[in-house]
Amino acid sequence: MPSVITGGRTLFWPAQPESAAFEHLHLSIRDFFPLSGGTAVITSLVDGLSVELATALVVAVMFTYTYIGCLGATFYVSYFNTSIIFTIMLVFLVKVYHAEGSRNPLGK
Repeated sequence: MPSVITGGRTLFWPAQPESAAFEHLHLSIRDFFPLSGGTAVITSLVDGLSVELATALVVAVMFTYTYIGCLGATFYVSYFNTSIIFTIMLVFLVKVYHAEGSRNPLGK
């Protein structure tokens, strides 16, 4: 069955036999940091949530949106997360510059 996107690589392509160990090590290290960061955020937000369950939730969510939308889903999630970050930064900026008080050198 031919691929719809002929030049796009949206899934992991098989590694060459001479570089399989390096690719496995590289992917394991690269995927560990977002997984551990997401797990730390979820366990700090929810009281009594075990690290194992939080890790399983992060893996399930990442697998689901990548499986359904391939590489395009990662771009959509990245745009969504960026918009949330900019919104939070804008809220803090407005709070700092419009704060009342004599100890605020940036405010009114």
